[in-house]
Order: sequence, then C-alpha cells, then structure tokens
Amino acid sequence: MKKLLGLALLATASMYGMESIEPLYAARQDYPKTFGYVPLEELVAKSDPMPEMVHDVVTTWYEANPNFAQESNTTVALGKCVIKNAGTRNTLITKISSLGYDPYGIELDPQKYLNHLKKDKTLSEEEIEQKIQTHAHKRAQIITDAKIKKIDVQQALSSLAGYRILKQANNSLVQPVGTYVYHKPGHSADLTDENYLVVQDRAPDQFKLFSTLLQEEKMQLVASIDIEELFKAVKNGCLWDPSENNIWTNGHTILITDLEKPNNEGSTPNARWKVAEFGQDKDKYAFNIRHAGHPTLKTILQKYAPDKVEKWDGLLANDPDLK
Repeated sequence: MKKLLGLALLATASMYGMESIEPLYAARQDYPKTFGYVPLEELVAKSDPMPEMVHDVVTTWYEANPNFAQESNTTVALGKCVIKNAGTRNTLITKISSLGYDPYGIELDPQKYLNHLKKDKTLSEEEIEQKIQTHAHKRAQIITDAKIKKIDVQQALSSLAGYRILKQANNSLVQPVGTYVYHKPGHSADLTDENYLVVQDRAPDQFKLFSTLLQEEKMQLVASIDIEELFKAVKNGCLWDPSENNIWTNGHTILITDLEKPNNEGSTPNARWKVAEFGQDKDKYAFNIRHAGHPTLKTILQKYAPDKVEKWDGLLANDPDLK
C-alpha cells in the first residue's frame, strides 16, 4: 500500500507557482535516559571517519554517477561497501510530513477519503463527486508544494543517527553495521541529503540474511535469543523496522543495516511528526517502538519461538517509558 501511494503521489502532482521557503529545524525535547538520539547538528560533525580506501572507491564511483542520488531509490554495492540512498519517493513523503500533513492519511489517500465520504449517508452522488474533485485538487497542491519548497531532508543522513544510537546502546546481541558519511564534492555543508551520501560496510561473509536461513536455523537462533537484551536493543537503539529481510546474523549476533528514520518524520516546526532519532519527538519515538519495532519482532517470535511471546509482550506492557 505504501509503495502504491508513493507512486501515486509522484504521478499525480501538477505544477503550481508556489513561493520557496527556508527550512527550519524542530526543537529538541527532553527524553528518558533509556531513549537514544543524536542531535541533528551532530550528525556529520561526530560521525565515524570513513576508511580511506572506502573513500577513494566512493569518490571514483560518484564522479561517474553524480546524479544517482536524485534519481534512484536503490542501494549500490561497491566491493565491501554499500551506498545508501533515500530516493525520490521517501524524500517526497518526508517533505509532505514536514509541511504538517500525514503522507498516509485521508488528505493524501483518495481511497481513504472516498471511504470517509461513503459513511455520510446524507451526501448525494453529485456532492460526493464534487468533494472528490476538490480533494484531488488540494492533494495535488500539497504534493507540488512539497516538491518545490526548500525543505531540507535528512532521510538517508538519519542512518548516521541510527548507527550511533545503536552503537552507544552497547547491546550484546544487536549491533549496527559500520555507517559513514561522504560529502559530495562541490556541495555545501548544509545538513541535507542533497549534499551527502551515506555509506555502509557490507555485512561480513559469515553473516547471512535471516530470511535466507533454513527453517531449522531460524528456530535455533530465535530460541537462543535473550528476550530482555533484544527488547533493550529495540528501545535503547530506536529500532522501529527490524524484519526478516533486513536482519543479518552469524548464529549468535544480529546485525542491523536498515538504520533510517521512518520516512513520515520531518525536521521542521510544522512537521506532522518530528524526527525521533534526532531527539525531537519523544511521543513518536515511543509510538515507533510500540507500533512498529515491537510488533514486527513479535511476529518473528510467534513463528519461530512462540513460547517467548508472553514475556515479549510483558516487557512492553510494563515499561514506563513506552506507555
């Protein structure tokens, strides 16, 4: 559904002349000590230095592909490193949220809006059609506004925060893959994806993607997991999207490569949701854990170690910071 919506957002936008605005970053909030975050202004300044050999490889590649970040939603593997790119779809969704709208809500989803109208039995077919046309026009204006206004986006850059947060959690079970930042030659130092590339180490050869393991291997791994340590990694490391398709393991350690923030968070005062990883929205931080990180891993536990589910649920229910 999200992919379909993202494509629809891009396909239906029409151009209106709208004034450009300067970006404004959201204020930081007081977090519980058990929540991890990295202030936006520290993203690049305190990132781990990129190994020189990796830097040379990325430079050579970037000189041959200077427009990659503007066009692609994919990653590129270069030997022992991977270039991460947010792409146009996720960037647009982030900008829509930064304007104060829910990218997946009724204002931008024609089907949700139609279902909403159908609940009102007083509306005639003509009235419904008129409202749909008005909705479509407003939707197109929102999308165009998001496209042309000057709104800094840190979708890919947020991986630097995810890396540092999980690394600082010092978890014995779950660890982040090495993550670095590459400043594009000739670009300004402004903290936006337009000016930087995020580069990650590839998972070592001894690590396998969880989804590729045999059923027996999955069951053995999940059965051996310390549930309390896993819960600490999710909570302290701000993990909102772990799944069978982005968890790597060597049989006893879990390696996380997907360290980006949710794409519906924006770093402006008017953002519908502000960025949890940047310390801007503690309610969204807790929401991400309750409604994404915890239930996603619960699904894995239900499949491969159902006896651990009750304790997993109890850890969330009894955590005072996540209520």
